[in-house]
Amino acid sequence: MGSLASEGFQEATLVLGGPGELAFSLTEHLLSFRPRMDVYLLVPSGGGASGEEAQGVLARHKGRVHVIECELEALDFGLSGAKYVDLLGKIRWVHHTAGLSEWSHGQSSVRAGEQRERLVGSMREVLAFCRAAAGLEKLVVYSSLAVSGQHAGEFREDDLHVGQKFSSECEEGLAVAEQMARAESSSLPITTLRAAAIVSDIHLDPPLAWGPVLDGWFDLLASRSALHVPPHVRGDELLYLTPLEYVVRAGVFLSGARAAAGQTVHLVEESAPTVRDVLGKVAEVIGRVPPVFGATPGNWLSTPRFGRAGRRERAFWSQLRLGLRYGTTNAARFLSAAGLACPSISSWLVPSVERLRLGDELPAGPGRTNA
Repeated sequence: MGSLASEGFQEATLVLGGPGELAFSLTEHLLSFRPRMDVYLLVPSGGGASGEEAQGVLARHKGRVHVIECELEALDFGLSGAKYVDLLGKIRWVHHTAGLSEWSHGQSSVRAGEQRERLVGSMREVLAFCRAAAGLEKLVVYSSLAVSGQHAGEFREDDLHVGQKFSSECEEGLAVAEQMARAESSSLPITTLRAAAIVSDIHLDPPLAWGPVLDGWFDLLASRSALHVPPHVRGDELLYLTPLEYVVRAGVFLSGARAAAGQTVHLVEESAPTVRDVLGKVAEVIGRVPPVFGATPGNWLSTPRFGRAGRRERAFWSQLRLGLRYGTTNAARFLSAAGLACPSISSWLVPSVERLRLGDELPAGPGRTNA
């Protein structure tokens, strides 16, 4: 492996895991900041207008982005032999986003029992492609802190199987897929990234809709006069979040960092704030009273939590990975040292929530008037 530009390999990157905001944002970033690069974006076939959607989003890069419909878990991605061999001869970098995209879009995105199969199957095919790609320089795997499952205490970047139990097929599938990548790390240049719950691009106005965490806080706090936090959530627990744009920047940077091969990197800030501080600030921005911690089960259950709204709230709390501390040794070594530390929540929370408030035209709450 290594730089093969002089041997005729073009600057071509394969992005897998679309459609979805992560794959699109990554593709857009590569095309915008690497003027000599072509991107081959693999999107699932039979998924409606996914290919047309990708072409529309990336229309201004026509000629440099190549959208290919495929089956990520199928042998050779379900492509013809000629198309597969053609890709093998071009690709130098591979970004496998399916795991993080699957987790971020919700654990119920496919029928129960299928998520593990999808995640493991797509990783199997990605690894097979990388083994056969003569010009490969780096495979970047986008995973989630959800691999920590129900572990308590500290979870380091080198940790994977520490006796934790998993609460969903998606969590287990992510962990198995990571183990598959680790097993190949002695022969393939692989860097694995783990993100926390994703928030959409924090500097865009209006913000992208792909932000279930901010949307979740906004809905929970705005819909009630006082939010009673579930009894199992303590206010002093650390809260980890990862901006989407930071995932993209870190992934592109680490795809060129040879020293990061074989390493796992946590994409979170080193000194995370507490749940109480963050939710309290969100409540302040939208003019609601601070959330109530230490609520009794009776108080918490006094508000109906059934149907779609109830499922959304439970999924929201489960995504926050509370009760854990995440190590950032490799993040400090490879990213912070290069000026790419994860943005602190305090640096973007208030303006992001304010944009959500204004965009949603939330009625004025106690102590606030709308502009």
